[in-house]
Amino acid sequence: MKPASGHRRLASTTSALLAFALLSSACGKGSSTPKPVLGGVVAFDQTAIGEINGPYPKADPVYSCGSDTNEFAAELAVVDSPTEAKVQREWGDVIKDRQYFISGTIQDFEFSGGDLTFTHPFGRDITFNIKPDPAFADMAQVVGEGEAEGGTRDALHWEIERGLAPHKGVGIEDYLDGWVPQNGDRIATYGRWIVDCGHNDYHTELHPPTFVAFGHQDGQATVSHAWYTPYYFTQLFNPNSIWSSQLTNEVRLTDPDTKTFPKYLVAELLRVGHLGPEGPLCCHDEIQAHELLTANTASPIDWYVCAPSPKPGGSHLSVSYGITVRPGVTVTVTPDDGLGCAAFHLEIGPSYIPLNPIRKDCSDPWATLNAQAQAALGDPTLDVRDLIRSRVPPSFIEGVERDPIVDCYDPLQVPEPGEQGNDQSILTASTDMPYPFYGTITVGWAP
Repeated sequence: MKPASGHRRLASTTSALLAFALLSSACGKGSSTPKPVLGGVVAFDQTAIGEINGPYPKADPVYSCGSDTNEFAAELAVVDSPTEAKVQREWGDVIKDRQYFISGTIQDFEFSGGDLTFTHPFGRDITFNIKPDPAFADMAQVVGEGEAEGGTRDALHWEIERGLAPHKGVGIEDYLDGWVPQNGDRIATYGRWIVDCGHNDYHTELHPPTFVAFGHQDGQATVSHAWYTPYYFTQLFNPNSIWSSQLTNEVRLTDPDTKTFPKYLVAELLRVGHLGPEGPLCCHDEIQAHELLTANTASPIDWYVCAPSPKPGGSHLSVSYGITVRPGVTVTVTPDDGLGCAAFHLEIGPSYIPLNPIRKDCSDPWATLNAQAQAALGDPTLDVRDLIRSRVPPSFIEGVERDPIVDCYDPLQVPEPGEQGNDQSILTASTDMPYPFYGTITVGWAP
C-alpha cells in the first residue's frame, strides 16, 4: 500500500483548543526509562503493555458464553423455547468488561461472507488473524472440543464490521485509500478479548477492536494508518428503535424491555402476535431487532511507529502525520532518533462528546437471513423462518411471514485526515466526523 495522496487540511469547525505537544525526545541521554521492547515497525511496548494486560487466564466458555456445548443462535434450534437458551451473547468477554492490548503481524486476511445482520448493523466483517508478539502469545486460545477455526491455535482472530473502517463514500467497499489492512502488515490494536460463542471450538478473539494502528515498510519509511472506533455494540436489544443510537442515554441500558437476543426474541414474537405489553411498543407488524450502541471512551493508549532498520549513515528520523480528532481528544507525539521510532499517546478527555450515528430501518429478507445464518452457523439446511413457524401459534404467522426489520448504518465517511508532508505535521479538529481520532503517519529516515 502507498500512503494516501492529496492529503488536505480539514477546516476546523470548532473553537475548542487542541492540547497538542511535539516533544524532541523522551529517551535522550541520561534517561532512566527502559528501552521499549518492540516487535516491528508498528507495535506496543511488550514490557509495559504486558504488565497492563496482566497474566492471561485460560478462557472459560461456561463463564464467557454460558455453555461449553451450545452455540449462540444455533442453540435456539434445539431448545423448546428461547427462554431456555444458555448462550445469551455471540461474543463473551474472557474477563467481564476488560479490554486488552495486542501487537503482532497480520495473516489470513479476508472479508467475511457469513455474519448475522441483526448483530452487524455496520455490515459484514473484515477479519484476519494476528500472529502475536511474544508477550501476547497466551491470548490466542482454543478451549472447546470442536474443530479449530483456521489459524486460531497460534494466532488471535480479529474482526471489525466493514462500515466502521474509514470510508470516502457510501459504498461498503469505498474505503479511504490505504485504509484496509493487508497480510504481512504490522498491527497494534486494543479492544475486547472475547470467546466466540458462535463456534464450538470456543476460540478467543480481539473483537471488536476499540483502537487500530497498522502499517508496513515503504522504501526508507513506514506508512501507518490508525483510528479509534467510536461505537461499541452492547448485544442488548430494545423495541424502541429511536434508542439504538442515543449514545449518552443511560436509561435505555436498564430499561425493562432491554434484553439479550434470546430473551428479546421471545418478547418480540409476542409483539408480532399483538400480545405485547400495553403502550406504544405493544405491537410490531414484523419481527424487529434494534441493538443498543454505546460510545467507546477508554484511554490512554500509547503505541509506536518506527522507521525501517537499519538506519542509513548520516540520516535523521523524519516524522510526519495528518491527524484529525474530535474536540476533547488529544494526541501527543514523541520522536526518538536513537530508537528510530515515534511514540504516540492518545487521550480522550471528559469534554469529549461522541457523534450519534444515523440509524435506518433496513429489511432483512428471509432468504438473505437464512443464507447468512447457514454460513455463520455452519448448517446449510437451516431455515430460520420455518423454525419460528413451528414454535408459534397460528395467529403469529402473518407477522412472521413478513421480512424482519433490522438496524443499519451507512459506512463511516470522512475526508483524508489532516495534512501530511515531509517533516510537516498537522493536527486538525472536526465536530462533524464520527471518529474520536484517525490519522495517517509516516516515520522514516531522511538525509
